[in-house]
Amino acid sequence: QWNDVPCTTGDLYNGFLCRSEACRDFSGNWVIDPYGYATENLTQSVCKGFWDSIRYTVLANKTTLQSGLIGELQVNDDHDLLLWENGVLWVRYRASPVVNITELMVASSGAQVSFNVSRRSYVSCGIIDARYLLRTPTALELEEWGTTHFVDPTEPQYVLIGEEQTGLDYEITVLETYDVNIIEECEELCKAQYPACIFMSFFWTGTDLATGRNCRLAQVFDQNKTKGISLSALFTHQALLELPVTHKMPLTGMLVPGAIYHAFCSTRDPYTGVHSKLDAITLTQTTE
Repeated sequence: QWNDVPCTTGDLYNGFLCRSEACRDFSGNWVIDPYGYATENLTQSVCKGFWDSIRYTVLANKTTLQSGLIGELQVNDDHDLLLWENGVLWVRYRASPVVNITELMVASSGAQVSFNVSRRSYVSCGIIDARYLLRTPTALELEEWGTTHFVDPTEPQYVLIGEEQTGLDYEITVLETYDVNIIEECEELCKAQYPACIFMSFFWTGTDLATGRNCRLAQVFDQNKTKGISLSALFTHQALLELPVTHKMPLTGMLVPGAIYHAFCSTRDPYTGVHSKLDAITLTQTTE
């Protein structure tokens, strides 16, 4: 569709491409990873703009950086995609993150909701006695009298590589080695240096041949590249991977035994400030 007015955010989101300027609006916060952990901000005036100090120009739905890199804009109902020709994908959200309650536990002294979320978000949850529920609470109401946590959809978690105790070793790029008393100390050392550290090896017997230490951290690891069976060491190998996480949120209050309670949750995007709409909050309703 075409519209003979200057390019504005409103015109863009109504599905119009401006004939007079022939450019789409690329401005705003763009999420540059799948989980919303990092963003880049673009500013734009008519058909020219800046990404930090980098200039870009716009023609129709394509932008060209001063380096020559071209990106193409795809507009969708609740988010836009910016596909760079080098294969990188950015996302600009207009809808809030999605929260899903997986469990509600109620006791006399309070309640607890378990939930997961689609991307980095503020999540606000609250419970209501079913006898007094007149309607779904709004996001602002949940933020006012509920409990709010800032959460991520994933967290680095250990995955066992091979058997729990094995003589098989792997080709790695060593980050650092340490002397520790128990395997949990080695795990904490690696997690504290994530994402530089993505792999740890704890020596049950033997030590690292180069340093004589029993905790080895690695920054590069390929499970398909092995060094064979060690004749002097017995290891536990674990890789740190970003995996989905279920969050638990306590909801305090004096609850009536035998009563039925409804839990609701809402989200707010930390970059755009967009919060859950009423129909999205209604979908989170969980009863106990």
